[in-house]
Amino acid sequence: MHTYASLAVICALIGFSSGYFSLMPVVTEDLVGTEHLANAYGIIICAKGISALLGPPFAAQVDLEFTVFQELGGQICCAPDPALVA
Repeated sequence: MHTYASLAVICALIGFSSGYFSLMPVVTEDLVGTEHLANAYGIIICAKGISALLGPPFAAQVDLEFTVFQELGGQICCAPDPALVA
């Protein structure tokens, strides 16, 4: 980020693409129904926790192995949640 405007644009994109806390229960309920909502939502939270735990070391290893991806680090970090895109 070289300017305040670029920082504001990135923050706005992150804000608009991260509707996890408000949309995920609704989407999960539509997919699995109310009788399985608690289990499905728990599995989703567990998967996100595991990916949050394993993601940074994996990204560091990719960064060390492939210097081409150094420019893509911020773009990968700011990508929308794949569960919401699907």
